[in-house]
Amino acid sequence: RMNEALMTTYKLVWDDFCSWYLEMVKPPYGEGMDSVTYQATLEIFDQILRLLHPFMPFLTEEIWQSIQKRDGHESICIAHWPVAQQPNEKWLDSFEEFAEIIIGIRNVRKENQIANKEKLVLKCLESQGGQHLFHPVIEHLGNISQTEFLMEKPDQCYSFIVRGKEYFIPFTSN
Repeated sequence: RMNEALMTTYKLVWDDFCSWYLEMVKPPYGEGMDSVTYQATLEIFDQILRLLHPFMPFLTEEIWQSIQKRDGHESICIAHWPVAQQPNEKWLDSFEEFAEIIIGIRNVRKENQIANKEKLVLKCLESQGGQHLFHPVIEHLGNISQTEFLMEKPDQCYSFIVRGKEYFIPFTSN
């Protein structure tokens, strides 16, 4: 039971927070993060530290004390435990699909030696559905200059499939 809790917490921190969330909110190179996003990120990190505390008590206490001004009596040891909420299954499913699309874009880049800094055009068929809930983040993380919705499959494109939907990236960038 303890190993399961540890693994779930590890995946939350490493996979969800570090690998996805921080990459999603990271501003473009040389730009600062807006204050609303920064504050929300600190609040999420605060909750994560509380979850990690049973596994890493001294480290989490030290970090927790330094991320916000606290009075001398506060301690993560007696801070309120995060309250679990009912997950939004539609949102979670949409996030999983988003992650698969980003992985598809990254695989096309890797397999075809396309630099991550090179902007790409992403194309998909209109009949397969419109904009994705995470559309702006797909463009941000995939370094997509624009997304086009087409009526038929284009020629001269790399392609990948996510959940039955086919996505296309032209051989040459526009």
